[in-house]
Amino acid sequence: PPPLPPVFPASFPAPFPASADIPAVDCTASGSRLAGVFAVTCCHHLCSWETFVGRDIFSSWGLSRRDFERVRSWSRMAPKRVVRESPRRNVAKTAARLRISYDECEALGQRCRRLIDTARALYLRRAGLEVKLVHHVPVAATGDNCMLKAVLPHHQALP
Repeated sequence: PPPLPPVFPASFPAPFPASADIPAVDCTASGSRLAGVFAVTCCHHLCSWETFVGRDIFSSWGLSRRDFERVRSWSRMAPKRVVRESPRRNVAKTAARLRISYDECEALGQRCRRLIDTARALYLRRAGLEVKLVHHVPVAATGDNCMLKAVLPHHQALP
């Protein structure tokens, strides 16, 4: 699979608030301490602007809520697997509407997913976590093979 885009460093104050996009976990009841977050990213098309943690990131890139809605919608066009069983009707219709090829439409969908994932990663980076986007399974198994790995520097634990 192609390499994931780098996550660029940013320094903004922590802590990060809970949202429907990346829920907070209360470990204090069990006496545990949070050392990191591992989240398999999927269902990008189900994100909403209201709950998306990357709103400020998108805005800093010059992207609006309307742009987010397009990115969210077009994320559905990403390939489900490397080996295509048969052309998907919604991808073919979108490709025709945008006047691009089927393969270009799938590539657009994959790039839209990476935009959303990168904004999520930068959000966590701003909260002081060390963040990487990694492939966790082969693309042949699923096109949603990106995992967001975020840990506290030097494996410190949050109280």
